[in-house]
Formats: sequence, structure tokens, C-alpha cells
Amino acid sequence: MLNPGDEQPMINEILANIPAITGDLEPQQVAYVYQSLGLIISAQSDVAFRERLVANLMALPNQSVFHFTSHNYFLFVYIFFKKKSVERASKN
Repeated sequence: MLNPGDEQPMINEILANIPAITGDLEPQQVAYVYQSLGLIISAQSDVAFRERLVANLMALPNQSVFHFTSHNYFLFVYIFFKKKSVERASKN
């Protein structure tokens, strides 16, 4: 639903600016923002639009989780192979 004079729904503007909106908040406050936006999105009757909104809402957390897990995976691989090379060196 558009307000008079708006080019896009307000929820789109909020989602586009979510990093700036939540950037200075504490984790609990960020959780409340996401919970509130989730409630707003859940009221959308157009299923396809609602799915796009959810994808936009979760893009930043998903990106953060991906970055965290990929960084930790590469750290694990580095430590694992470093340990293996030390074990091989100590056997010789």
C-alpha cells in the first residue's frame, strides 16, 4: 500500500536502509527491529511480495552468517593442516 506521494511502500525504504537504521543499536535492539519488521511483513497479503520482503529483510543477517562461517571454515582448515604439517615434521 502506498501513501499519497510515495513512489514505493515505506517498508521498502526501511529495508533498503536497514544497515544504517540498526548500525548503532545494541544486539537486543536490533532483534526488536527485525521482529517488528517481520510482523509488518507478515501482514502483507500478496505472497510473492511478502517473500521478496522477507528475503530483503534477511539479506544482511544471512550475509553476516555466511561471512562468519566461511571465515571460520578457512581458519579451521588452516589450523588443521598446520597441525598436520607439524605432526609430520615431528615424526621425521
